[in-house]
Amino acid sequence: MDSLQTSIQQPGETKSTTIQSMPAQPTLTAKKRVVIAGSGFGGLRVAEKLRKNCEKSIEIIVIDSADCHTFAPALYSVATGETSAQAVCEPLSVIYIRKGIKYIQEKIVNIDVKKKIVSTKKYKKLNKNDKATNTIPYDFLVLAVGSEVNFYGIKGIQKNAFSLKTKEDAAAIYKHLQKVIATMQDKQFHRLVVLGGGVTGVELACELKDHLDNVCMQNNIPREKFSVMLIQAVDHLVPGFPAKVQKFCEHYMAEHGIELRVDSPVVQAKRQLLILKSREIIKADTVIWAGGIKANRLLGSVEVEQDEYGVKVNSYLQSVSNQNIYAVGDCMNYNDQKTGKRALKTAQNALHQANVVAENICKATKGRDDFASYRPKETPVLISLGKKMGLFIWKNFWFRGYWMMKMKDYIEKEYMWKIRL
Repeated sequence: MDSLQTSIQQPGETKSTTIQSMPAQPTLTAKKRVVIAGSGFGGLRVAEKLRKNCEKSIEIIVIDSADCHTFAPALYSVATGETSAQAVCEPLSVIYIRKGIKYIQEKIVNIDVKKKIVSTKKYKKLNKNDKATNTIPYDFLVLAVGSEVNFYGIKGIQKNAFSLKTKEDAAAIYKHLQKVIATMQDKQFHRLVVLGGGVTGVELACELKDHLDNVCMQNNIPREKFSVMLIQAVDHLVPGFPAKVQKFCEHYMAEHGIELRVDSPVVQAKRQLLILKSREIIKADTVIWAGGIKANRLLGSVEVEQDEYGVKVNSYLQSVSNQNIYAVGDCMNYNDQKTGKRALKTAQNALHQANVVAENICKATKGRDDFASYRPKETPVLISLGKKMGLFIWKNFWFRGYWMMKMKDYIEKEYMWKIRL
């Protein structure tokens, strides 16, 4: 078979180097090959830990079609222009050159778990019908492919609403807002509707409200020309948090001029209109969907045990059906045997899971079986409610105030600073 070519970032290089496709089987002399599919919070952390703790016994290859590592929890502020895309995005090629880790910027098109091969293609450079692929064998595979937007089959949402999942989504929202603001003097009223009352939706709605306050003041636009509404399908905001936190969010947002509709599922979206389950029709000039996520569709072609929440893993974060495959982050499903609860899909949990996976792969390559077990932790959560209010929540304790918002801002900047080292 004719060999294809792929670009892999080699340690110490300042640009990508063209090399021939990987051999049909990994060269198993002294090192085992670990392929990491995806480079979000979990994938990047696994690569870092493996490189630091067991580089001598393994070869690490990271595959991701994205061009940068994005701090997704801060995208709401990129959407309003309060934060630049560059501030929350670091080129993956730069990260991995700096860390001495091989990196392939290609799209994964198939994972053959029987042959232990990952197939990729340079989808941006190939014709739509070009099926040519590069094959990368592995000894251990880490699935860290993340999630994608879940529209729950609601008619018209995907066509008539913006999403907020990637830096491109945030840039599209910002561009749209700039256009709306530029033409606002000639319009009577513009309602922005955020669909989804989880953390992302709440933070986005509050950020939009503060942004519009500033824009109207700076451009002499009557503030009443803009309205921000948040619609939530269930009867409370930020599900999963203490009831007092939920009530505070609702009270604070309503008090600061954000229209709230809870227990109001949307069943259809049309151009500038939303239809609720109650049959109420709401005028919605701009709609942004923040209603949920689902496991990456790539998993549908991977022959491992999984469900709608992702790849099923054991306490070592191995696939329950294939012990050479590990999963972390949004694409995996772990049920705590003690509590019966699934691990929350948060950045903090993905980082914790990545530490466990890296430790266990290191041990496996050395023939050890004293694997570390994953124990979900209740980590503190910070929520921003605009420029003047933030929440710190840990278990049943919570604090509110301006400094909670500043703490969140600092932690986000610290994370990006650390990956740039």
